[in-house]
Amino acid sequence: MFIFILINVISFFVCVKIYTSSLNYKYSTVSYLFFCCILVLVVGFRAENVDHDYQNYFNAIYDNTTISEPTFLFFSLVIRNFSLPPAFLFLLYATLGIGLKFWAIRKYSSFQLVALLIYFSNFLLLHEITQIRAGVASGLLLLSFPVLANKCYKQFLLFVFVAALFHFSSLFALLLLPVTNTGLTQKRIVLWGLFPMLGLFLHVFNINVISMIPIDVIREKMQMYKALEEMGEDGFSQVNLFNPYYLFKLGIYYFFLTKYTFFERKDKYFTIYLKIFGLSLFLFPALSSITPLLGYRISELFGIIEIFLFPIACFLFRTHKQSLLVISLYYSLLMSVNVYHKELIFL
Repeated sequence: MFIFILINVISFFVCVKIYTSSLNYKYSTVSYLFFCCILVLVVGFRAENVDHDYQNYFNAIYDNTTISEPTFLFFSLVIRNFSLPPAFLFLLYATLGIGLKFWAIRKYSSFQLVALLIYFSNFLLLHEITQIRAGVASGLLLLSFPVLANKCYKQFLLFVFVAALFHFSSLFALLLLPVTNTGLTQKRIVLWGLFPMLGLFLHVFNINVISMIPIDVIREKMQMYKALEEMGEDGFSQVNLFNPYYLFKLGIYYFFLTKYTFFERKDKYFTIYLKIFGLSLFLFPALSSITPLLGYRISELFGIIEIFLFPIACFLFRTHKQSLLVISLYYSLLMSVNVYHKELIFL
């Protein structure tokens, strides 16, 4: 309950700052770091009954057969050998996950306060509290997307491979290598509009996409997930393709496509952000044909781009108060779904 209250209190102060100043207001470095540190401490020292996976990670510290990522194995080894409290693991992941997101938002976001609200309403709960390994990986990937836009491929690959040390699924980001920040013509806008539909087509007709993957390590990972599905493992056999949240994001995607020319002039990275978002919407149904868990996880990992992309919609509104109203509704909706429906944290 305390985490839920704190996140909403911080979000309230962010909303007040938007209301009393402007959308592009930036906190001082000291204030920004203060909010970051408060969240790190509260999330890192949370009680074990706050989320679903706390006990699983606690057990994995002393039983390394369930998690195989090198960084987790190393952190667990340090905790065991130096007799550190298990809370050290959660504090470390919170520091990295939250710190990387705050850094990325500070460095690249058009509207930092809005980006924070997008982050608080969804990914803070999903990644930093529940999927802590993916939390660090997604933070690194968030930093890598503008790097990819600038065609700094060596730096992008470095981000991806470091992210993979925290969560192997980050290797799927290698699929982004052909994606560029080149503007879209009308024909290409139509083609990108068809992309999520292609994912639905692959799922509905149960087309095996494993053989289409050109990267061996990714293809082998997908074959493992497929084997788990065939064995009937929990979380590997059911998916609701037309869940309201996916349809909601589809609507946002097509809205951005219809207003592409307008938004493309407002943010120099808008094109690549939109393409990555489109890929996340394609991968959810396409990979769910292999196993639902894979579809959800990879789509969520690519979906971290929402932190950069969604605030760009604020350029559409005439006043910052109109933007704040829409942002507040979005925040309330996502927070309610994540807490009361998905139960990412327990109250």
